[in-house]
Amino acid sequence: MKIKHLIAAAALSVAVSSPQARCIANDAWRGADKTKHAAVGAAVGWIVTLQTGKVADGIFWSAVAGVGKEVLDSDGSGTCSLQDAAVTVLGGVIGAYTGGLVVTHTRGRTVVSYSTTF
Repeated sequence: MKIKHLIAAAALSVAVSSPQARCIANDAWRGADKTKHAAVGAAVGWIVTLQTGKVADGIFWSAVAGVGKEVLDSDGSGTCSLQDAAVTVLGGVIGAYTGGLVVTHTRGRTVVSYSTTF
């Protein structure tokens, strides 16, 4: 992971954990809201990994999306939840690792391949 990724991740973590963030830490781990967070995280991780070929980039950008959404919610326009951010990142990890999985149909056969750079 590049140094800029570490700096951005640290800045986002500080933003969410600051006293002004008003994030809750006792939110439920299940529900329709968590399914949406996981799906968006997986989509971001998957797409970024497909574009860059790097799993770390997919995970990073899903983390940015998840934590960024909670930072926006922390101003009172939504409910800032640490569980929402965590579920988004978890979905991003799954999406990033499957981002190199490509399914194609060639001459009537299904071809599954995996390609990524670590």
